[in-house]
Amino acid sequence: SIKLYALTNNNTLVSANVATTNVLTGSLKLQIFNTLVNEKGNAFAENFTLLDLNKLGRTNGFSDSEALSILKGIKHIKELTLLTNGDFSNGTTGWSTTASASVNATNNELTIVPIALYGGVTQTLPNPTSYKNHILYTKALLKTTSNQVILYINDGVSQSGLSATDFTQYQLVSVKRIIDSNATTCIVKIQDNRTSNWDSIYVKDIVCIDLTALFGAGNEPTQAQCDTWFSQGSNNLIGSYNTELFDITKVSLTANASLNNSVITLNATSGYQNNTLFIPVLPNNKYEFKVNKTGFNGYVDIRGLYNSVISQTITVGLGTSQADGQYTLTFITNNNINNIRIILTSTSSGTFTFSNISLKIRM
Repeated sequence: SIKLYALTNNNTLVSANVATTNVLTGSLKLQIFNTLVNEKGNAFAENFTLLDLNKLGRTNGFSDSEALSILKGIKHIKELTLLTNGDFSNGTTGWSTTASASVNATNNELTIVPIALYGGVTQTLPNPTSYKNHILYTKALLKTTSNQVILYINDGVSQSGLSATDFTQYQLVSVKRIIDSNATTCIVKIQDNRTSNWDSIYVKDIVCIDLTALFGAGNEPTQAQCDTWFSQGSNNLIGSYNTELFDITKVSLTANASLNNSVITLNATSGYQNNTLFIPVLPNNKYEFKVNKTGFNGYVDIRGLYNSVISQTITVGLGTSQADGQYTLTFITNNNINNIRIILTSTSSGTFTFSNISLKIRM
């Protein structure tokens, strides 16, 4: 089995075990939704990130506090970083330039053009002496033609640094350092130590994380683990999901229907001009369907299917001759359902709209 973790809006961790076979059968996403909802409640199943801890290289497992830290680091790395504007979304704000370089930032990429020895950029962390005896980790995507371009953490006593080794493309470069007990400052910097032949240096996504504050003293991960855990887009994340099952862009529309700004408009010339969507579901589970409809004879028909054959009718509360407005239907799939068919239609000619449509698993 794998252990899945969900992170709520207030950074509360919930976890549950999911059988590995669900990954192989392709029903993992639905199984996760079902597990979270039925074990943890509706509020925990709105958005979550699935993390496969078996891939993170520690054979003795993880405590929940460690898993929470990893998940927060992966999902909310911008919130954890001690640096200002490390993604360069606000130009060069927060970064100081040495006198021996010029810099500019566009499209979340910083370009450093050194003109003398030690050209580069620096940023001093706020309250720098508060990090004494803490382990800090910084990483950046760096593209350079020289191993003399170094990413450093400097605490005023000494510094630790590392250079790129691949000079053909962006490379993840990282540094981990114990901040000295006599530290007078705490600086993250990128510096060119060449004495001549300078050329442009490119930087993306630089972060600095206080591992001691995040994991606790003595529990800090290794630099290699940090490189894996805090690399966005890492394949150790199985996926980040919103648990909405209804995808309005996949509705099969009739010739007289259109989709605009997530609203389906049906200009029906007769009754039963159907707009249809098939959605995989799990048997014996509770679902909540919502729709806002306009048009007196507009209605929604929901049927449960097993291997494309209708085996359950689910239409209560969304029939014809109902006023305009938002409707909610809760239903339970029976034990031989693996899909539902949702039809948005009308019983007469006229103009009808369907919007704010949602389908989610519920307790």
